[in-house]
Amino acid sequence: MKSAVAIITCWLIGATMADEVLHLHSGDALPGKIEKIDNTHVHFKVIIDGPRGRGEARRRVARKDIAFIDFAGPDKALDNHAREQWLAHKKFLGIANSPAGDHGLAYVSELMAAGKGTEALRLANEIAEGDWDADRRDRAIRWRLKALASIGRETEAKGEAEKLLQSTTDPEVMVEAHLILGQAAFASLRELVEAHPRWMDEDTVRPERDALYHAAIDHFLFGSLFHGSQRQAASEGLWQACQVHRHANDRQRARDTAQDLLSLYPTSALTPQAQAFLSQTDPAS
Repeated sequence: MKSAVAIITCWLIGATMADEVLHLHSGDALPGKIEKIDNTHVHFKVIIDGPRGRGEARRRVARKDIAFIDFAGPDKALDNHAREQWLAHKKFLGIANSPAGDHGLAYVSELMAAGKGTEALRLANEIAEGDWDADRRDRAIRWRLKALASIGRETEAKGEAEKLLQSTTDPEVMVEAHLILGQAAFASLRELVEAHPRWMDEDTVRPERDALYHAAIDHFLFGSLFHGSQRQAASEGLWQACQVHRHANDRQRARDTAQDLLSLYPTSALTPQAQAFLSQTDPAS
């Protein structure tokens, strides 16, 4: 995939950006406005205070000489328009202090919510490979896993999640990876049971079914058991574990898990679903 710099377009849409400040390794700071950026240089309109007042001059500054850039805040006219914010800022994805990745990830979230997993995957890849900020690259990788799973590439998502768990100690990344692995195990469990509806009577199938069941539960409960402060992902794991128990016709464990979700994460977005499930099931059944 081409680098973010290699695919940038030449001109920033002037209506969407205010003034910036280039901070050079020399210690100089140049206030003005970026007009154009390419592989090696930033073309900058510099504000100059002289004896006759303030004026402007155009300079071409080598990218290697730039320590970081103070970027103007997002255009208020584009609030709640993640796509437009991303298009306005993506030219600066690889430049230190750029907010481009945040706008891009907001757009990824919107694409996923709209069911556009392929587009979300493409954008998450771009941010994961080109953002200057390591934290945002990690967040983009997590979105990549979700996007892969959403478009049916579960095997690829599973492989990447397993690699992540071998290389990270970041709780947020670990919990997200376990969710992906839980989803993969649950999908395999459903396929196995559908192909072998009398699995409990098949000595060669039952061990595989039981292993998938326990793997799914273990992965889904990882967040709430070990990293409960990751509230969104941990509550999602509890709800998914509830679905695994329901699939196994274990009504009591399903109810207990739903109740755990309500007790531990009462403000979760999944709370209404857990409440509805509990209200529709008989505790004694």
